[in-house]
This record gives sequence, structure tokens and C-alpha cells, in this order.
Amino acid sequence: SAMFASADAPLSLAALQDVVTTAIPDGMVRMKGMLWLDLEPRTKFIFQYSGRRRYSIVRDGEWVTNPSSQLAMIARRKSDCRLDDVLATLNGAVIDRQADKAGAEHAAAMKKLVAHDVALINKDTRFDVVRSNDETGEILFRLTGVRYYKITLEALRYTHAIDLNVVNQSLLTLVNFQGGSTFFTATEVPAALNA
Repeated sequence: SAMFASADAPLSLAALQDVVTTAIPDGMVRMKGMLWLDLEPRTKFIFQYSGRRRYSIVRDGEWVTNPSSQLAMIARRKSDCRLDDVLATLNGAVIDRQADKAGAEHAAAMKKLVAHDVALINKDTRFDVVRSNDETGEILFRLTGVRYYKITLEALRYTHAIDLNVVNQSLLTLVNFQGGSTFFTATEVPAALNA
């Protein structure tokens, strides 16, 4: 069965990542489309998912038309599409995890997990944490090697001709193709880190 979903408002990256890593049914064979994300509303993203739990989101430049999210889905059975869940996500719906005790426990666990993961990333001198969000579980980090190699970003870019955006995109593509509960998304590098 094939289904199509669209939304004319930016979708929540956190909600999308939550659905992709936890709520896509086993019968989903393929999803593909363009996404308008709240994190970078001027940038178009291309999303792909295969039934082996392999997914990717890549930046595709700025919108040249009116932005919107459009997603095509192919499932073994129509019931596997769960179109309502996808549409809720595309419309920016984030489950209110604070509504009950289980939600509060989840929020506390998320905060602990984010702190743990940030500490792990900070221990590895090849990576730099840009920022993190305890509520959504988002951690913005990137591979630079600056602390590891004791070299500046300018030297990497101009002396060694290394484009860290390409390096990081390749890394997250490899991680995402492994499937599982980790889902990385490439975003624009903050100007402060790109200098």
C-alpha cells in the first residue's frame, strides 16, 4: 500500500526523530520525501527510510518554492502506514511527556541520558558539543579533531582542504544506515564554530 502525507508548517525535528526511532511499524517498507524542519526553516531536507531501519536526512539547499513537508510511504499493508501518526508528526505534534507520572519519569531519564551522552562526547577529543536540549534529547555536536590533533579549524580548511561539513555528513550517514535507536541529522554549522 502507498500513502502520501504533507504539511504546510515546519515539523519538529525532535518529534520526527522520536517517531523514526521508536514508532515506525515493522511493515513500513519505504518512506521518502522533502521536509521543512523547525530547526532550519529556510533549508529543505531530503528524508529517506528503508524497512531495514536505515534512514537519512540530508540538507538540500534553501527552498526556492513555498516550503512544505511531503512524504510518500510504502507499506506491506495499509494498516502499517499509520498515517495519523505521520500526519501528527508532520504537523509538529510532540507528545506531552509531562502529562503523567510516566511522562515525568521519561523526562528525568531523558535528562540523565543527555547528560551522559554529552559527557561521553566531551571525553572524545575528536568531537565538539555545540549545544544540547534535555527536553527533546537533542545533542548538537560535530567531528572536528581540533582538540585531538591540536590544530585550528582554519588550518583544516585552508591548509589541508578538509571540509568538515562533508566529513560530518558522511559520518552521520554511516551511523544512520546502521539502524537502531540513534538518528543523526545534519544541520547548518553555527557561524561561531565555522570561523
